[in-house]
Amino acid sequence: MTTEAKFQAAIMIAASKIPGMRVWRQNVGSVKKAGGGMFHAGPPKGAADISGIYAPSGRRVEIEVKAAGKKPRPEQIKWGSFIHTAGGIYVLAVFDKRRTLADNVASVVEAILYEVTGDIAYTAVPHARRRS
Repeated sequence: MTTEAKFQAAIMIAASKIPGMRVWRQNVGSVKKAGGGMFHAGPPKGAADISGIYAPSGRRVEIEVKAAGKKPRPEQIKWGSFIHTAGGIYVLAVFDKRRTLADNVASVVEAILYEVTGDIAYTAVPHARRRS
């Protein structure tokens, strides 16, 4: 399992422990159609790796996960702006190899909690940033 995949799995486990939070992996795939061409299944281009809902507010949650040194593609930035503008929660989670997996995941959870609660205690999140 790659570092990004481990990071993503750990984020999903941690985020699912937030009361009222339900998250899932957004899978994407393509298959060749019998008559030619391709059928693309899954979310829109640029959608985040992890999606979810926060209850009781019903806010959409999107978490884009990146390995150390990787940057989001332009369509991912556009998607994050769309989610944020629509009132959803969008977190860009970039793995910092100078920190442990647990510390990286904790930063993502803090970013989500800040978005959910607005509590200033959750603002010191250096590597999990909200995109606006």
